[in-house]
Amino acid sequence: MDKVLDKKNLYFNLSSLILLSVFISVYTNKIFLYTVKSGSMSPTIKKNSIVVVLPAKSYKVQQIVTYKKSNSTVTHRIISIMDGYLQTKGDANDSADLNLVDSKDIVGRVFLTLPFLGYLTNKYFLSAAFLILGIWYASPKFKKLF
Repeated sequence: MDKVLDKKNLYFNLSSLILLSVFISVYTNKIFLYTVKSGSMSPTIKKNSIVVVLPAKSYKVQQIVTYKKSNSTVTHRIISIMDGYLQTKGDANDSADLNLVDSKDIVGRVFLTLPFLGYLTNKYFLSAAFLILGIWYASPKFKKLF
């Protein structure tokens, strides 16, 4: 039984350390997290996924990158590079994006995709989740557990 508890403590400590390092990295602008709001990258990246984006020194054709566009960000695949400008395209789109992307507008390349976790950033989802948790917490069955 002690070995099981030790293993649980080890897993808890490791996951806490990983979460802490992710929060520090996000806070220090070494890792960026974005919620994908459209299906333009389907089926590779589904709508409401979170993408973990890391800055890179250079980018290659076929990499998926996130770049700044006006007051938002876009996550698309690089289909060509010419003179410091990138031509991008969403995997689900029929044609390439109309405007070339200046390399200085690139936030970074997509390192990891977390499917459907973007729902957690949706304010309506969060409101419903807190409502459900409140009802669950207030229920007599829950109070009997403690």
